[in-house]
Amino acid sequence: MIDGAANRQRVLEHAFRLLRPGGKFVLHVHNRWFNLWDAQGRKWLTADLLRGLVPGAQHGDQLMPAHQGIPGLTLHLFTLGEIKGMLASAGFRIVEAMPVGLGPDGLLPRRWLCSRLRAYGYLLAARRANDV
Repeated sequence: MIDGAANRQRVLEHAFRLLRPGGKFVLHVHNRWFNLWDAQGRKWLTADLLRGLVPGAQHGDQLMPAHQGIPGLTLHLFTLGEIKGMLASAGFRIVEAMPVGLGPDGLLPRRWLCSRLRAYGYLLAARRANDV
């Protein structure tokens, strides 16, 4: 729920600075392509893809319904490549990127089958290099 790509990048860079050399950072993000699976999601995804064609326009942000009485919260939906690039740009080395499903155990059945389209989100583990 961090507004703006620059702010999201700053948070990752700050997390990198806080970790000791060799430290691990675990992050969960929501998958933008999961919206393909329902009509409302496809409508949002189409509008978002069109927004992405406008130079300088932010895309990937989805306005959420009021949650616990707080209106206007925005959730950024990532592609796997986007979040991997942001982590690498902040200095992290990605150890694992696991697709997450909606089941009670969080596992995505048949991960090998179009997981980038079927995953609800991703659980990423990244490491700070063992720098001196």
